[in-house]
Amino acid sequence: VFPFGVSRTGTSFSHNLAATCLLNFDKDQLKASLVKRTDVFVFEEIGLLSAEMFSAVDNVLRLLTGNTRPMGGKLLLVCGDSKQLPPIEGRPIWGSLNMCTMMEVFVFSCDVRARDDSVLQSLNSDCRRELSTDECKRVADTVLRECRFVNDWSAVPDVAVRVVPTKAAEAKAMEEFLRGRATKSYTAIDEVQNGSQWERANERVTARLNKSCYEYDVCKLYVNAVVRMTYNRRQDGVTIFSQGQVAVVVALPEDGVDFNDQRLTLKLAPPGSRQIDPDNMGDDWREILVGPRTGLPVPVGSSLQLGRRRQLPVRYFLASTLHRCQGHTVPLLATEMSLSRKEYKMWQREQFAVLISRVHRCQDLIFVGDKQETGAAIEHILRQSSKWDA
Repeated sequence: VFPFGVSRTGTSFSHNLAATCLLNFDKDQLKASLVKRTDVFVFEEIGLLSAEMFSAVDNVLRLLTGNTRPMGGKLLLVCGDSKQLPPIEGRPIWGSLNMCTMMEVFVFSCDVRARDDSVLQSLNSDCRRELSTDECKRVADTVLRECRFVNDWSAVPDVAVRVVPTKAAEAKAMEEFLRGRATKSYTAIDEVQNGSQWERANERVTARLNKSCYEYDVCKLYVNAVVRMTYNRRQDGVTIFSQGQVAVVVALPEDGVDFNDQRLTLKLAPPGSRQIDPDNMGDDWREILVGPRTGLPVPVGSSLQLGRRRQLPVRYFLASTLHRCQGHTVPLLATEMSLSRKEYKMWQREQFAVLISRVHRCQDLIFVGDKQETGAAIEHILRQSSKWDA
């Protein structure tokens, strides 16, 4: 809704963010009019928004509406959890001046997602507070006793969502999932800016783009694959699909067609759907065609040299990082925790709080690997301090 753009250069000041957003509104008067006419805005997982960004929203609404009241006189309904993940860049929103002076806070104390599992409720509560060494061990022992374990990723059920700390771990999980499946590969066109021209990128630039782009450098697909859309698409003022919306591949692009002319046929699940069965898609699942899309340029080298990627705008639904999974309910979740393998090592206690709270029951959480190593990793992350510890 608010066209702030994507920053890859670190934390920005709120007035800079607001200025960029207002310039973008000048280029899209339809969206500006829509925001002016909207009376209520709903923000989910507001904790992922930085204090600087929240202040910029306030400034933008005041300037756009010509109303000096907080948030331009608009009503904001927000939800979030201060004990879960903070924003990637900037200061946490919960201690910001705007949050403390403009918002009325209601605290919910009931665990809705884990309402039928008292053990999981206790684990959720424990992960949200500072623990002693003995309490860390007790929590780890409870997880080892109540949750499921498998030896390796090949033993994880196909329907389980693989949720891991890093993109590298996500790629490994998907590589194991796709092994043995008859897939077709679609290689992205990566480019780097050289003066006023765009040229084919080298491997170094591709590696940098892998860290910044939602789309894969090599997208491996098969019929009935469950995927997520990587951007928001609107046409004639109507939303066709949203970033993160789930879809099922029903037909792959034709062979022998130039990459830029290829079209992928998808069935879009209704917004918010998370339990997906490709063999039982509803009548309300709309069929769409999507082709390769060029994403926004991002810095890939010194002096802010820019690179960009053109690729089919999908990524797998059955693999996710913890940051992308926050706010989702996952019917069956598989993960791996380790102290020796850096791609599976958590670095914030809030990550474990997000992980443990995605499921309905302890038995819906599957850990991959050795129990003893997993227990040590859990104890280690629970001993980490948090900004909000009393």
